[in-house]
Amino acid sequence: MASRIEGFDARIIACAKEEFLNKGYADASIRTIAQNAGVSTSTIYTRYSDKEGLFRFLVEPAAEGLKELLRQLL
Repeated sequence: MASRIEGFDARIIACAKEEFLNKGYADASIRTIAQNAGVSTSTIYTRYSDKEGLFRFLVEPAAEGLKELLRQLL
């Protein structure tokens, strides 16, 4: 398993959020995310397997929160 350096994953996540928000999923680039985070693309692939895995990591908590809110309202 890849070693975890404090703040390391937070930089990747922050850069990924910015990239996905600015360009959308289709046009977002793992290479750009890696460059902005100061890591290699292989580092991102090791942690998140692919672009979809990284996007899912970002979106699933919000989607689960929304589903729970809807359950409570219905």
